[in-house]
Amino acid sequence: MILFLLVHLACLLVLVVAAYGAGAPAVRLLRGEPGLTVFAVRSATGLTTLGLLLFGLGMAGLLTRTASMVLAVAACGAALAFRDDPGFSPKWTRVDIISILVAVAVIVPVFILALSPPSEFDETLYHLPTVEQFARSGSLPFVQYLRAPVFPHLDEVLRVPLFLLAGDVSTHLLSLLATLLSACIVLAWFREKADESTGWVTVALLLSAPIVVHLATNGYVEALMTMFVTAGFYAFDRWRRTDATGWLAASAVFAGSACSVKYLGLFWAGVLFLAVLVRKSASSRLRNAILFAIVAGITLAPWYGRIVYFTGNPLFPFAARIFGHSIWDVIAPAPMEPGERLVAFVRLPWDLVFARDRVGYQPPFSPALVGLVPVLAIHAVRDRLTRQIFLLVAVWGLIWTFLPRDSRFLVACVPLACVASAIAFRDLLRRLGIERRGLVALLALALLALGPLYAARRVYRNGPLAVDARSREAWLLRKVPEWEAIALLNSKAEPDDVAWVCGGEDLVYHFRGEMVGDHHGPARFSRFTSAPDPAELNRRLAEIDARFVLVRKRACRIPVLGSDAASPFFRLLHEDEMTLVYERIAGGEDSRSSQVRR
Repeated sequence: MILFLLVHLACLLVLVVAAYGAGAPAVRLLRGEPGLTVFAVRSATGLTTLGLLLFGLGMAGLLTRTASMVLAVAACGAALAFRDDPGFSPKWTRVDIISILVAVAVIVPVFILALSPPSEFDETLYHLPTVEQFARSGSLPFVQYLRAPVFPHLDEVLRVPLFLLAGDVSTHLLSLLATLLSACIVLAWFREKADESTGWVTVALLLSAPIVVHLATNGYVEALMTMFVTAGFYAFDRWRRTDATGWLAASAVFAGSACSVKYLGLFWAGVLFLAVLVRKSASSRLRNAILFAIVAGITLAPWYGRIVYFTGNPLFPFAARIFGHSIWDVIAPAPMEPGERLVAFVRLPWDLVFARDRVGYQPPFSPALVGLVPVLAIHAVRDRLTRQIFLLVAVWGLIWTFLPRDSRFLVACVPLACVASAIAFRDLLRRLGIERRGLVALLALALLALGPLYAARRVYRNGPLAVDARSREAWLLRKVPEWEAIALLNSKAEPDDVAWVCGGEDLVYHFRGEMVGDHHGPARFSRFTSAPDPAELNRRLAEIDARFVLVRKRACRIPVLGSDAASPFFRLLHEDEMTLVYERIAGGEDSRSSQVRR
């Protein structure tokens, strides 16, 4: 276990140093800035730079372990080469030392939770399978059997070197680093305003949210997009206060990077663009807006250019009515009536904490943050910044009601909401005549403890860490109800075997061969469940070269497999409360079509 922890701690440290080193292009901008600002902005810039370099390697077919190691060494070398730049101060104050100790206390349980094997739905459905495909091929292919064959893949590409060097668990460390950088950015934001106590309240509100801790410890992309959104608004605020063009360009880079992680980043980039467009005098508005658009466009161009190259649709697989339909068209949920949407919007703060079945069953948001909503609304009447953030968050909450009901999509605005809430709380205390910094610090520590306590509770409930193959098997058996069937398949399958799964699309990463099957795409469920008889089902499975069939009972039913006529074509290998596993025996000696290969 000690070796396992040390290896992943070393991976985290290398990732931190590499991100900081790759952020060397921001050195001139950060000259004379406080150390915390230098670390946060340089590291955020470094992740963008590393992503673009890895994109280039992938397009050249050179995204290999050796290339990843060379890039990591070069980035770490850049960190050492610029260690004496004027933007970095090696002098640590007492407050800095206390901050580091607090950070370590916060990180330890969250770091341990991040070392759990991947088991989250979308993570094993397409995020991690995409990383694996990139790592195996050394390139950035169109993976036709995944739910997202091509996407803005900045997050996944950044995880490839971690996957190649230390396995799938280490890929969670990118989410952890991104969350820590979000916290550093908001703290630096307030330290520059000589309001450090409010900064710690902001950090505490952010890290006390169980959903933030959850997303910091798995393979979802929200943590990285949230970091870029936060950095984009921070850089915009610096430009607004200083008129430094470098900060405007930095805001555009971070906005473009958010778009390169997820399509939802386009909203935040659009908000920043509009904010730039209405800022300053009429003579400079257009110039600033054009500069922002050009820099953001250059940053996101490689990722969206790849999408257009493969599909012709820059928002693939969305916006099919505009850019053309395909077999990957998203099946949209039935739209809500206007009255239902209004109710969902009004009760959203309650649902995020107490009725999570209505918001995707994700972990709750911070009760303290939700409890400050009335204080924030009242303060927004008097304070311009608070009002702007409040309206922005409210608009995004309203837009969210048009999206699939998943609270993860709201996390990008949490740091901004924390900033506004902390300001409102600070001013409320002042109006009440309470200005003791010690009391505010104590409150911040109490809030800050909630995040690590949530992580520690999750670690305890998950059981012993999976530090080797045997303990990993036991861990997955506890966490994945279908693992017994997956383990059986893995014991029988060859690395190039194909299994078709019905109703268990999130299991695809766990199979040692190629597992296919989803609601849409060439292996869509309906194509096979509609087969009129076992012979036709066998023929259709042969077209995708499938040797095995796995059925998740609660989500899928294939009547023809339960008939007597199925016996000449399929052999039942396993049945339990959750699954059925069949092997296709008729036509098993057919030449392999090679349509599906890792």
